[in-house]
Amino acid sequence: MVRVADTALFVDEVGEATPVIALHGGLGLDHTYLRPWLDDLASVARVVYVDHRGNGRSPAGRPLSQVGMTTWADDVVELADALGIARVVLLGHSFGGFIALEAALRHPDRVAGLVLVGTGAAFDHGDEIRANLDRLGATTAQRQAFTGSDMETDDAFAAWFRAAAPLYFKGGAAAVPNPFGDIVFRIDALAAGSACLAGWDRRGGLGDVRCPALVTTGRHDFVMPFETVSAPLAASLPNATAVVFEGSGHLPFVEEHDAFIRVVSTWLATLEDDR
Repeated sequence: MVRVADTALFVDEVGEATPVIALHGGLGLDHTYLRPWLDDLASVARVVYVDHRGNGRSPAGRPLSQVGMTTWADDVVELADALGIARVVLLGHSFGGFIALEAALRHPDRVAGLVLVGTGAAFDHGDEIRANLDRLGATTAQRQAFTGSDMETDDAFAAWFRAAAPLYFKGGAAAVPNPFGDIVFRIDALAAGSACLAGWDRRGGLGDVRCPALVTTGRHDFVMPFETVSAPLAASLPNATAVVFEGSGHLPFVEEHDAFIRVVSTWLATLEDDR
């Protein structure tokens, strides 16, 4: 547990090279679904995994009604301070990418680079997600979190997530080892994350993000489609490289693990070593 501001964050890490803080999505999930997939970056990076405040094994420190994107972003920089990291690469998946972008905009001097995986600069494409659910033949249970149906308990959230998991993979969740076995599900964090996305839109400020960025997407990502979400993100960032993984859904680091590690490792090697 590492102290930041008014709380403590659960942290684990592997590797010793370029500092990379890995930011999980959800919200309401935790860092464990990123592992062991991102551990293979350890040969080129010091990968720091963290559960955002109020998620997983990290306490909220204050009521989540008082926590928003700026708080989660500032926590990332305070975590870097606590770990003695002057400048850090942020690897953000899905909602974690939102937090990474927010941190880069709020603290440009502290962010050496961005690896943005299946994410965007806003979340206002609900109609497209619902159309994709129709196309995929999603069941009522799988649609629950996307249709506004209430989930009131952590167990209900976990049950929905496991039911919906196949949607996130091109090959279906059964095609890969279980990536969700150790998650501590937090329904209150899911609700808080959803609430703070209403009106959150950083598309107009992307020109101010001057650090190098690697924008990656699975071609079959139904929730963050390349053409309408990730491609515009990459086009708006001044120093971005876009890579599409043709055989993946929302988790290319799982479905195309070797290719993902190779792409990210190669990109990290292009950064100046300014730890």
